[in-house]
Amino acid sequence: MKGESRSEPTGRRLGHALGWALGGAAQLGRAVTTVLRPPGSDRTVRGVLDHPGAPPGIEHLPDIHTPPDAGLVRIRVMDYAPDRLEERDVAIDELEALLAAERPDWVQVRWIDVDGLHPWIVERIRARFGIHALAAEDVLHVPQRPGVDVYGDHVFIKSRVLMLEGELLATEQISMFLFPQTLLTLQERPGDVWEAVRARIRREGSRTRREGADFLLYALLDAVVDHCFPLLERYGDVLDGLEERALMASEARIQLEIQRLRRELVAIRRVLWPTREMIDTRARQELP
Repeated sequence: MKGESRSEPTGRRLGHALGWALGGAAQLGRAVTTVLRPPGSDRTVRGVLDHPGAPPGIEHLPDIHTPPDAGLVRIRVMDYAPDRLEERDVAIDELEALLAAERPDWVQVRWIDVDGLHPWIVERIRARFGIHALAAEDVLHVPQRPGVDVYGDHVFIKSRVLMLEGELLATEQISMFLFPQTLLTLQERPGDVWEAVRARIRREGSRTRREGADFLLYALLDAVVDHCFPLLERYGDVLDGLEERALMASEARIQLEIQRLRRELVAIRRVLWPTREMIDTRARQELP
């Protein structure tokens, strides 16, 4: 997101890109070996596990009463108003004090961003903000299908970021809880696509600083969508290369590559299309 306004809605831009990509895949294919998978192979935070037959919620998870080791989870807080900004990292042993304290009167928006999933962290946040137990379970049980759940005083948004790790297509779930003046974001691991949004928050006079938590939510989702366009462009380059090869020679292997690429683009669509629908739906509804 290069600016703070768009001539075309995010959902429509995403729809155009996916329509182009899937249309091309009907005739062409792939030349790189990629697999849609969650980026969990290097996850170091314990406790994010499946427990077949366990009751709903997260109370049964083994690490729910044990704080994570320092360095496994990063917690960042940005408090801001049009004329003031405070941002800081919060240590694990400071989290409960942060959650127990009242938000300062001057704060127009508080953004709490958690990098790294851990049951102890999620449970403290759940208890403080009154988050439903099933929503907390969805945060830890990844990946979930992108979507929106509306509760009494907040909205729960599940989104996913697509990325290339070498030649592997990976996904990461992002969970967001929107309250009237607070936005909570929980990510599977360090690193995200939101530095440009943080830069706008730091810039006094920017629209992001003037607007509320709902505008911040849309800015973050827009950044997630924007991050996917270079990925789709890469697939376009692959399609162009296959087209040239198909014109020069009739190789059976090209047909296999075409079929594989189509499957991958369909998998991408399954991740991105619900995000488009989610953004369009929330744009037509009043947030809490």
